[in-house]
Amino acid sequence: MNSNKTFNVLVLFSQTTKASNDALAGILRYASTRGDWRLWLFDPLSDKYCGSVLPPQRADGIISGESISLLPESVLPGLRRAVVTVSGENLRSGSSSVLCDHVEVSAAAARFFLKRGFAHFAFVESPKRETFSRDRLDAFAAAVRGKGRTFSHAAVNEPGFAAWLKQLPKPCAVFAANDRFAMTTSDHCRTIGIHVPDEIAILGVDDEEMVCNFTSPTLSSIRPAFELGGYTAAKTLDEIMRGTLRRTVHLQYGVDGIVERASTAVSAAGISSPAAVEEFIRLHATANISTNDAARAAGGDIARIKRAYRATYGYSICRGIQETRLREVQRLLRRTQMPIDGIAEMCGFGNGLYLKTLFRRRFGMTMRDYRKAAVRPDAPTPSLP
Repeated sequence: MNSNKTFNVLVLFSQTTKASNDALAGILRYASTRGDWRLWLFDPLSDKYCGSVLPPQRADGIISGESISLLPESVLPGLRRAVVTVSGENLRSGSSSVLCDHVEVSAAAARFFLKRGFAHFAFVESPKRETFSRDRLDAFAAAVRGKGRTFSHAAVNEPGFAAWLKQLPKPCAVFAANDRFAMTTSDHCRTIGIHVPDEIAILGVDDEEMVCNFTSPTLSSIRPAFELGGYTAAKTLDEIMRGTLRRTVHLQYGVDGIVERASTAVSAAGISSPAAVEEFIRLHATANISTNDAARAAGGDIARIKRAYRATYGYSICRGIQETRLREVQRLLRRTQMPIDGIAEMCGFGNGLYLKTLFRRRFGMTMRDYRKAAVRPDAPTPSLP
């Protein structure tokens, strides 16, 4: 192969969701390691009005979050295998894919609720019953069904949806196929007088911050590893274009974690002070807060709340604050070139030397090496347990 070849890579995404923007960040992270890539970003929504940014010739490869039927035939790659899809609703015969593992998403939701002692479960599915929604429904149902447990499901906004919510046995753990459906469920509950979270606890998927943080109460959400998915899609396409991957592959990525907010600050036994503490830590960890500040946020006896937090999460409030801060450190190292001392101050550590020592002890590498690994192909980047 000509070592001087430049690969024209067309990225087809509507940048309207956190999922697409995070996946795009992963694609860009991989592309930054390839000096012979030329990226063409095409958003079929905005570019319809802002003018075409399509390559002037056939693309060598496409990473698509949308149907490639939106593209003219003239830009489709000559090697028709050189298309990697990152949307299960737009799978194309003969192309490879990198998709979210819906079974793992639902398993994470089930573990989250079962740990809190719920016996009644429900799932809110898409009104169109797309593949992703049905897969999450089936996996969640399989994970929570058991002796003494109940399970029910309904499509959001279908006739009788409000009545369905009313008849659910309480307290009930409700898992929604995504954050938009979780928000609509919460709105219905508020309208018909069902209290969230002490009657119905609601968990969504995608961690769409503009949705989750501006719903009342704020929505807890599972955060899929979208950025990893984008990175993997770009790496897969690179191997196809270079001829080192000659077969169609279908890969999956899992879950980065669960962001707990007010909509699940409850257990089957009642309002959960550990969940209230976790919500306070999530909002304020990078400020100068103490363990007592976090415990007071839940109300009641501070010593009892500290014991309950440790029993729920397996570590102390102090460790919870530290881990939340370290996750933000990792994010800034991956996504910015901010100086390390500046990151330490921004993330609530204050002392840069202390953060450097803590980071190396926790992850077995320096912050500088972590930042380098974050943009190097095939280099695993450590994460918190």
